[in-house]
Amino acid sequence: MIDGMSARAWRAVWLEDARERGVQKRMRARDRPARAGRARSLIARASASEGERTRGTVRDVVVFAYDALVDATVEMTRVSHAAARTRWPESVPGEAASFVEAMRAMRRCIPESTSCEGAVMVRVIAEEAIIGGRTTSGGRPGPVFSYQQRYERRTRPLTVDEIVSSWREIKLMSVLKWGEEVESSVGWDGRKMMPAGLQDAVDALRANGVRGEQIVYEELKPMLQNALKRGCKVYLMTSRGRSVEHCRDVLLENGFAVANDGNDEPGVSIVDTESFPSRALAAANLIATTARPGERWYLIDGDVEELERFDEADFGDAYASLTEGVKVSLQHAGYAYASPLAIHRASLNNSIQSLSASSVRTMALNFLGDVTHPSRG
Repeated sequence: MIDGMSARAWRAVWLEDARERGVQKRMRARDRPARAGRARSLIARASASEGERTRGTVRDVVVFAYDALVDATVEMTRVSHAAARTRWPESVPGEAASFVEAMRAMRRCIPESTSCEGAVMVRVIAEEAIIGGRTTSGGRPGPVFSYQQRYERRTRPLTVDEIVSSWREIKLMSVLKWGEEVESSVGWDGRKMMPAGLQDAVDALRANGVRGEQIVYEELKPMLQNALKRGCKVYLMTSRGRSVEHCRDVLLENGFAVANDGNDEPGVSIVDTESFPSRALAAANLIATTARPGERWYLIDGDVEELERFDEADFGDAYASLTEGVKVSLQHAGYAYASPLAIHRASLNNSIQSLSASSVRTMALNFLGDVTHPSRG
């Protein structure tokens, strides 16, 4: 007898208690991996939060399309004027300098500064007599034409806004009206119909040394300087007619160092996109091969179709696994030469943020830290 209980009763109590302890031990062993996983997840989230609070722990990475970083209107006008003057000598009067201000107002509907559409635009400017930076009496952008021109035409010339808003139709109808042989090409952005051989002529003029001023947008200079000073990575993607060597020369002329250029100074890295059918794919490849968890990537492009292409694309499970924990923010360069239609399209897409000149200055002051607009990751 032990405290009024028989040895058999004590043995039964002890076995029951032992079984209960064994079950609990096995349950703890079974739950240990799950608890460890939860602990690791909490630690990772805590580390990420700490990184967000501590500047420099989480890296900001900025990727620019060429025309979202560099204002090449002067160079575009000179090349386009030379191509148009060669192809239509009787229809394109004057010097290229007289077309620059009109081109600044009208190139909003041409996303790429190297497109042959610039040459078509030069002839349209000449035919509609939109020369110089003058406006209508009401202060709105409009044509400048004489009474004699008005009498001879018997029609009102198109205004700047009319051409910009209806450029897709106007360029095709103009080419057909001029009796040009048309060649069509199908790309990621759909079918294009332009005068046969005009793009090759524009590319040849640019390759043979027709040059013009190309400057980094003033609004972006503080951002680039702050980014490089903070040790953040900045990339510049090439485009048609903008080779790696060309991008390097333009950056150096504007006072920005180029990464891996024989010095220890942090600089802009140039991404060659020639082997990719679109910048969206080039950007996805860059992110998949270089991004690290916790990074914030900002893709800034003036072509809203490229941003929409990135947002809507399914890059597959491999891309998802390689970019886990990476935030990607799509930014439309509304501060550059963007058409009202493109800005409106960007505003309707919740995954794309439209950058104006004022918001770019705000980004430069905060340096990207307080304006995160993630669309993936």
